[in-house]
Amino acid sequence: MFDMSRRRYRLDVCPVCKVSEEVSSKKKVYPCSYCERWFCKKHLEPKVSVFSPTQVTIKDLAWKDFIRRNWKNKDGHPDYVYTKEKMEELGEGEWSRDTSSLTGTSADCPQCGSERLRTTASRDQYDAFECLDCGYGWKRFHRVSTKRLKRKKRISIMRIAFLVTFVIILVVIILNGSIIFSALQNFMQRSEYTKVVVVRGQVPKVEFDGNEYSFVYTRNQVTVLTPLGEFRYYGAVEGAIYSDLGIEIVVSEVYSDYIVLLVKPRY
Repeated sequence: MFDMSRRRYRLDVCPVCKVSEEVSSKKKVYPCSYCERWFCKKHLEPKVSVFSPTQVTIKDLAWKDFIRRNWKNKDGHPDYVYTKEKMEELGEGEWSRDTSSLTGTSADCPQCGSERLRTTASRDQYDAFECLDCGYGWKRFHRVSTKRLKRKKRISIMRIAFLVTFVIILVVIILNGSIIFSALQNFMQRSEYTKVVVVRGQVPKVEFDGNEYSFVYTRNQVTVLTPLGEFRYYGAVEGAIYSDLGIEIVVSEVYSDYIVLLVKPRY
């Protein structure tokens, strides 16, 4: 035990009393010679910290008993500095902090062993913590399988490819906006037409609001007749547009034995 008469003290809250006994009143606290934190007389003595006896491989039975007795001690405070120094001094135990404290599910403070923690950051690779008792901060890295990493990488590549494709399409639309708009406009306009297939020797008819138009296809020309007996001759030229007699005619396709016309009223 420590000689209290020769140690300096101050009035403050003992962190172990505050956490374990929920006592926050100020009392005489003394500095630990190992971790240099301040504790009351009851909790000043350092003891094994961070790991339990099951987390240490022990060769010497006496050393193993010491750890078990130390761990069961209700007084004192968990001290990582003391634990490391004591075990290295005796050299009887093959010790190491459990890797779960860094990459697994353990959430004890690596510095003082306290369970009073708060999360300061959460990332795909790690979670960051801060001890509410000693203020120590550390990161706990996640174990990520190779398969998961490959899947995340594949998803990232797919997202980039999709974004690049979208940007290319957007640029094409911007650079060719007028052409695309014109094509869409023509398509919409063409949908208003009535398709008329005029075969040689036949006279198909189309009616618009009670007015009947007849079409005759002869070599190199199309003849259009109106209900009033009027008629017009138009050249059979693919792509030609004729507007007369109250209708509009587009020569869509021209063949030797028939012709395809698109017809609509002009109003």
